[in-house]
Amino acid sequence: MGASNTISGSQAFGVATPIAGYSAAMAAVNVARADALSRPAMLIDTELGGMTLPPGVYAPAHVFHVTGVLTLDAQQGLMQSSL
Repeated sequence: MGASNTISGSQAFGVATPIAGYSAAMAAVNVARADALSRPAMLIDTELGGMTLPPGVYAPAHVFHVTGVLTLDAQQGLMQSSL
C-alpha cells in the first residue's frame, strides 16, 4: 500500500486572530502615512552619514545611503496630529 494523501480533522486557513491593539496600530500607521504623503518632500543628498536632519519628509535623488552617524533632531518639539 502507498502513502495516503487523506487529510482528516479540521483545518483553519487564513489570518489568525490579530493581537490586541492591532487594528488601532494599523489605523495609526495609515494616518501617519497619509500625513507624510501630504507633505512636500525635500530633495537631499543620497549620503546621509554625518548629517543632522530636522523634522520633515525627505526624498533622495536615487537612494539613501548611511555611512556613519545620521541624527534625526526633533528640535525639542512634539509632532502633533489631529485625528
